Amino acid sequence: PALAGSPTAPELVFALPEELWALNPDTGKLRWFATTGLPGNIAPSVVVGEGVVFAFGGFPQLGAVAVKTGGKGDVTISHRLWQTRNSTYVPTPVLHEGRLYVVTDQGFALCLDAQTGEQVFKERLPGASASGRGGKPFYASAVLANGNLFAVSRRNGTFVIEAKPQFKLVAQNSFASDATQFNATPAVSGKELFLRSDKFLYCVATQ
Repeated sequence: PALAGSPTAPELVFALPEELWALNPDTGKLRWFATTGLPGNIAPSVVVGEGVVFAFGGFPQLGAVAVKTGGKGDVTISHRLWQTRNSTYVPTPVLHEGRLYVVTDQGFALCLDAQTGEQVFKERLPGASASGRGGKPFYASAVLANGNLFAVSRRNGTFVIEAKPQFKLVAQNSFASDATQFNATPAVSGKELFLRSDKFLYCVATQ
């Protein structure tokens, strides 16, 4: 869930199979709902910004949808802005400067225009899935820091990507001494980046 709406009328928004629900956080009562067409599992968290809620996920068919906050009752027709099949199954996108960025569980760096849902770029990350073991290459969500996205793959290090409309892979970093999996979303605090593997917790800091 995520908080949306205006400061005077906050909304607690949930993405469910096939629907978005917005509740009054003080009472738990439903304020509005919208059908999304996203079936099955909804793993990514909703993303909120500029008075819009963005929902991703679905199984077996992926999708993404944008719905304006506010309203009452069924707002599917009046408030839904766009819908697309470009999506992610597990990682949650990042909203930055009018664009949605995500590195999908399948190893694609995907960028969508937040106003229209149109694809800005979609690039497969080199070597992201070269593991020879089961599961998808990414479970962690990317985080934004200093103008870059830090996307931690499960077995092939951290991919650093510019958060700009032109795809650019800045770096790919890994710990040679740790061959375990990295499934957790990293955390950022000041100039420190925290990464967790199945074996260790790491803190990487700038000078």
